[in-house]
Amino acid sequence: MFKKTFLFLLCVASVICGGATVLGYFARWVNFAEFLVSFRPLLCLLGLILIGLSWLGKHRTSLVIAIAVFVLNGIEIAPYIFPHSQADTHNFSVLFYNVDRVQMEYVGTDAVLDLVDQSEADLIVLREVGKAPAGQLLSRFSDRYPYNLAYQHAPNDGVLIFSKVPLDRPEITQLGGGRQVALADLTILCQQVHLVAPHPTNPYHGIEERNRQLTAIAEYVAEAPKPTLVIGDLNVTMWSGWYKQIERGGVKNVRLGHGIHPSWRVPGFEFQVPFVYFPIDHILISEQIETYEIQTLPSRGSDHQPIAAWLNVPNNCPTLQ
Repeated sequence: MFKKTFLFLLCVASVICGGATVLGYFARWVNFAEFLVSFRPLLCLLGLILIGLSWLGKHRTSLVIAIAVFVLNGIEIAPYIFPHSQADTHNFSVLFYNVDRVQMEYVGTDAVLDLVDQSEADLIVLREVGKAPAGQLLSRFSDRYPYNLAYQHAPNDGVLIFSKVPLDRPEITQLGGGRQVALADLTILCQQVHLVAPHPTNPYHGIEERNRQLTAIAEYVAEAPKPTLVIGDLNVTMWSGWYKQIERGGVKNVRLGHGIHPSWRVPGFEFQVPFVYFPIDHILISEQIETYEIQTLPSRGSDHQPIAAWLNVPNNCPTLQ
């Protein structure tokens, strides 16, 4: 009796994981599937566990399904886990942080001020910055970061960019509606790099609007001058078809070969584990730019973690003869 119950539950679990895995490929057409896509690492782990249990239980059907679950999800996450060729050094660093306008009301702005103060990044992009904190940040760090761009989408929701290198042709625009996108050209080692700093709508508040914005961002990136930097909370994981269309525009995630680095936790969970933390904060770079290192830093009160990347940008400065 126990064995029959065990095998039945094993079969049910395998079918559920298999269905979730396959349904994830239809996220472009089924909104609920978008939620399942975020659990690729968990499904991969569950597939591995089910392989072991199916082998012990000598249940062939469950074993076949479990192997498919493990392989299909493993293919999606493998590029981020297994090492790629990477830069031997770096000459430019980036920090992105969604400071969370809601949490800042309780935590205060000192935590964000301290983060920027301790950062050595050449470029810092902050999102969901309130008007008052933005003023404090600009007041304190304008000397260290002489080039900056600030815009308030709402009194408690703005973008603030600090840069040690020139920000040419700064622009605030919309791509697909919703929150504004910050654009600028950075001059790095005599190389012009186009910056795109978006923040699409939270899918729980409007998934159709978010999808329109991601599509518009993808179309823009495909036509944008190269090399390009895309930095922001995209409210989507790397395994979603809506995200992948952006990469097809000629950019890649700095996470490749450096780990998944989840950056947003489901409210109520305080531990960073793959199935309650999701990688939705992104730094995307053109093929000409290489990643030396990437880190997710401790959160200073937000439900997001800061994400930092050390990059190697091609040096176009003329050499002395």
